[in-house]
Amino acid sequence: MKKNKTINDFVEITNLDSKKDRKALESGGRGYLIQDIDDVSVALHTNTDARFIAMLVFHPEKQRGNHYHINKTEYILILKGKLKAKFELYDNPNEATETELEAGQLIKILPGCIHTFTAIKDKVIALEFSPQLYAESDVLER
Repeated sequence: MKKNKTINDFVEITNLDSKKDRKALESGGRGYLIQDIDDVSVALHTNTDARFIAMLVFHPEKQRGNHYHINKTEYILILKGKLKAKFELYDNPNEATETELEAGQLIKILPGCIHTFTAIKDKVIALEFSPQLYAESDVLER
């Protein structure tokens, strides 16, 4: 019997450590993000190839994303700020969730998940990476 897929099958959110721990990093830890007023320091084990890398800037009251991918798995690491995120399955719009994301959180989004982001209060800076190369034909706008 085939299980119905839920949004939790398509989106995974993990937290990086908030302190620099080189021993944990060396022994397979995910990484760390340290942030103060003016600086951000990050070290990350991607646990996957990073064949595509992009820096993203999100602004308050301006949505970004609102698309899904056929093949591309996306990872987005919030470096600074807070985002409102909405995730929904393209083939089941009733399967959706909204959440707030903050600096130090890494989001994995599988193909078939519509993702839409809006900065909360201030500009947000994030790093996106993917094991797949970017292909315009893979991006399906909603």
